[in-house]
Amino acid sequence: MSPIDKPSLMKNQEDSLLENAEKIENQNFSISFEKVVLIIGVQILAQSEDELERRVILSSGIKGEPPLLSSCTLTELLTGIPIQETLQRLEQKLPEIIETARNRKKIKQEVQSISNHITTSQSMSENSVERSTQISFF
Repeated sequence: MSPIDKPSLMKNQEDSLLENAEKIENQNFSISFEKVVLIIGVQILAQSEDELERRVILSSGIKGEPPLLSSCTLTELLTGIPIQETLQRLEQKLPEIIETARNRKKIKQEVQSISNHITTSQSMSENSVERSTQISFF
């Protein structure tokens, strides 16, 4: 590949990346709280000497993303109110969490694509250097 072709190839790949990013951004994503798998965690901590009740840590979120955390006492947990509040908070934050996940995935794909391009370009450069140093006798 000639030196003139490399910049045009990079430009085409950059254009392709931008087009893909625009397509992703322009898609109308509907986020339905009822259709997303939610992960709820409950940790009941041991009662320490200076506490009157056991503490509970609640976590809620979706797979692959940092959970939302809250805490309450074991007595409060048994009323069910903290779990309801945790789910309401998650429902409010879910669009933001999903958008963050999409952005992270998009950036990761772009970095991987650029990394693959660099690796491919380097191997092509090495091949052209090897060919230019070969001597042929007829």
